[in-house]
Amino acid sequence: MKRTPTALAASFLITAGLLAGCYNGPGATTTTQALQPTGNGVQAAVGGMRIENATLVVSDTASSLVTRIYNDGQTPDVLTAVTIGGQPATVQPGQVQLDPRADISFGFPAGTTDVISGSAFPVSEYVPVTITFQSAGSVEISVLTVPPTGIYSGLLD
Repeated sequence: MKRTPTALAASFLITAGLLAGCYNGPGATTTTQALQPTGNGVQAAVGGMRIENATLVVSDTASSLVTRIYNDGQTPDVLTAVTIGGQPATVQPGQVQLDPRADISFGFPAGTTDVISGSAFPVSEYVPVTITFQSAGSVEISVLTVPPTGIYSGLLD
């Protein structure tokens, strides 16, 4: 049986589509929020400081940066400033010192006293965030904005 180029191309396209398996619909795990605070967000490092899972939870009036910051260095360092979308953010409890091999969580779980808050931004956009340390310097990351639902429910209350 002789196959025409058109039939071969059609067979190839159908086979490639079946083998790809990339589309799982709107319920795919890549379109839903994870049930734990790990793996969500952006990672970055500057000097001995490491930023993990940075995500910006936003509402119509405010935002909160959810992240964990580690000092992997050999000397203490101080978180001195954070800007969100080019605007200074409020860091509670103020400047934060991190001893070597120490870490601190901001904004999670809901109700924590360590918070980095800023202005409101639209959901599902990337916002520039700059985190500045006294010794390590500054790092700029682009952080995705998410609504205060799921694991972030109650965060901005």
